[in-house]
Amino acid sequence: GISSGGASSSVAATASSSSSFSSSSSTAAGASTTTTTTSSSSSRETQRILESSTDPIEWKTELERVAPRLQMKVAVQSQDWRGHLEQMKQLRETIRDVLPSAEQQLGALSKSIAAHLEKIQRREKSLVSEFSELVDRFREKHALLKQYEAEFRTSQESVNTLNNTLNEITDDLEEVKIQMDERGNVVNDTSPLVRLKEAISQIKNEIQQMDLQTGIVQNALLQEEVKARKRVASAGRRSKNN
Repeated sequence: GISSGGASSSVAATASSSSSFSSSSSTAAGASTTTTTTSSSSSRETQRILESSTDPIEWKTELERVAPRLQMKVAVQSQDWRGHLEQMKQLRETIRDVLPSAEQQLGALSKSIAAHLEKIQRREKSLVSEFSELVDRFREKHALLKQYEAEFRTSQESVNTLNNTLNEITDDLEEVKIQMDERGNVVNDTSPLVRLKEAISQIKNEIQQMDLQTGIVQNALLQEEVKARKRVASAGRRSKNN
């Protein structure tokens, strides 16, 4: 589009130059006629001047040499509306040619996507209906596992508290032992020491029982977790086989 606009501008410029040259020639011819009518001697002088003695071959060679310099070049504007209009026409024709095939391809693609979406939705519904029971059971077991874990954490906190209490009692007992050893040389009555030993033995027995209960709870939690993992694994294998 831009090239045709540039060519049109060049042609117009050439035509303008030709018309200017023609008018100049006409003016020169009129001047020669006036001169001829004014004086015959001047007419003969003018005729002599117009009759060139230059060699035609040399004239042609000189013309070929200077002709490129005499050509008028018109710069093509990038914002020429004619070029833009021609480009818009070409693009419109291209769109008009491509549009039917593009619409057909897009229609086929839309139908294919709709069919695949429908298949995916049907498969999703069948999977939901097939594994809904297993999912509900898994949720129940998972909730039960969370409950056991909460109970275990509570028991663990209780055990830690009892261990801290035991450490404090052990420290107090050490201090009491030191004091009793210091007084042992003076006081021969060992009944308070016996009662302290009995109390310590009783506390140790209680701690052992708490440790035993904690171990039972941990074992139960571990068994429930193993069973839940086995159920989930078996459900996954069944779904893959289906």
